[in-house]
Amino acid sequence: MLETTHRKLLRLAAKHGAQSLTVNFSSPAQRGLFAHDNHLNARGHQFVHAELMRLFAAAPPTPMGGNDRAPQALTSTQCALGDELKPYVGHRSSFSKVNLCKAKGCKKVTWEAQAPGARLALCLNHSAMPPETRYRVALGFQTSHRQNLPLFGEARLRCSGGCACNNATFNTLTDDHVTVTRFVSLDVGVQQPIRLRSSSRTHCAPSQCTIVVSNSHVADEPHRLELRALIAGPRSPGFSYFFSEMLSATRNAPQQWRR
Repeated sequence: MLETTHRKLLRLAAKHGAQSLTVNFSSPAQRGLFAHDNHLNARGHQFVHAELMRLFAAAPPTPMGGNDRAPQALTSTQCALGDELKPYVGHRSSFSKVNLCKAKGCKKVTWEAQAPGARLALCLNHSAMPPETRYRVALGFQTSHRQNLPLFGEARLRCSGGCACNNATFNTLTDDHVTVTRFVSLDVGVQQPIRLRSSSRTHCAPSQCTIVVSNSHVADEPHRLELRALIAGPRSPGFSYFFSEMLSATRNAPQQWRR
């Protein structure tokens, strides 16, 4: 079935003149890119990122692309998964780094909160971006169903320090009978920080964009949050298109693809 689906996807890409990338668990040369559960491991994600950037840079210009392939647009992109979030984490209260994978030698690192009133600050560097620049930040949270206890709750997001954004909420408790990472996107603007000193509440430098993640303070509401990933990049047409496709992928994918 997978081979049939793969052939259909290749034909679809060829029909529309789209680039395609295949990573094959059955290939001995690529088996090291997969974890024990057949999902890509950290090395696999790095490989896919490098290949996508190579294809993106080599692709001919499109009406959507404009100058999106300029080197400065790519070098300002930041991406972190699991344990790679550690350098971004500032002050945290009732958030802890845990490994959700119980199998020997398996790593699925998440930043987890289960108590009410938990807070975690993410400190992003954007010194290379000129003032008044706007860019996108996407945070990947694990979402799950009511049979997965303790219940998943609502993530609350706000920006401070060297950036501004509209406050946002993201409910990680779903009616789907799957557990999967989904992304919430923030439209962020660079601004001059009001405070000149590093905030003791976030441990971020004043020039850094501080994104504070918190859950509910109410004791009888679901509190569990699992922060898995961070992606930040310029608010260009091409990158915005990538964000919209990424954000809709898990919402619209067939259930058997979202394990």
